[in-house]
Amino acid sequence: MREREWLACAAGLYNGEGWASSARYDRRTGGMTATLTLGIGQAHPEVLERFRDAVGIGVVNGPRRVRTTEMWQFRVHGFEKVQTVVAMLWPWLSTPKRRQASRVLQDGRDYAARQPRRHLLDHEVADVRVRLARGESQASIAHSFGKERQIINRIARGRAYR
Repeated sequence: MREREWLACAAGLYNGEGWASSARYDRRTGGMTATLTLGIGQAHPEVLERFRDAVGIGVVNGPRRVRTTEMWQFRVHGFEKVQTVVAMLWPWLSTPKRRQASRVLQDGRDYAARQPRRHLLDHEVADVRVRLARGESQASIAHSFGKERQIINRIARGRAYR
């Protein structure tokens, strides 16, 4: 029951101070990307650390000077992580926050469906990295995913899925 109370409290904080976004400016290409982000800004890091502990993922960054105040920020990036946090908080989210979260997650799904260059999901890339670290050949990894070896090579060299 204690965990449920912490999540209800975290949802209250997110309802009042939180935001979600499905687009971000990419400095390298000059275009927009669909990196889903969920965040909360706060002047006190302890509040954000409690939020992070309640949901079990994310980072607290700061301080960053905003006018005369030092601000801290909680953030999670990526479809799976944003979806996880939203799912945990959903029973206590207000209608506007539910709409915002639903819209952001749908934007992420739509973006993924339009991106033919994206060959692997985040958890598959993590699996590829683990297998590469164990010394498995790029060819065997590529074969197991039904992909070209060049995709695995680009992951190994840090050229893809950073």
